[in-house]
Amino acid sequence: MKTATTKGVCHMQTAHAIKDYLRGFGRVDARALKELKSVSNNEWKKLALGEFMNRMTRILHSLTDQQLMLLSIGEIQMQELIAQVSDES
Repeated sequence: MKTATTKGVCHMQTAHAIKDYLRGFGRVDARALKELKSVSNNEWKKLALGEFMNRMTRILHSLTDQQLMLLSIGEIQMQELIAQVSDES
């Protein structure tokens, strides 16, 4: 569990990592970096959430049709399976 102190440090480290990425991005295409300035913080939040959801759902691509069907009708509860596997470690 993160404390208030470590949370701030983690946020700062994450921000620095993103800035490093943006510097590299800007070196490759300075014009594109300038265009990114027109995207609002709220738009970035929505984009990040969408990408996060895409990444979380990628696991579904490897499931069979039967597994997907059982998940979709609630016969199998993914959250319970995740909790069980997480508790194994």
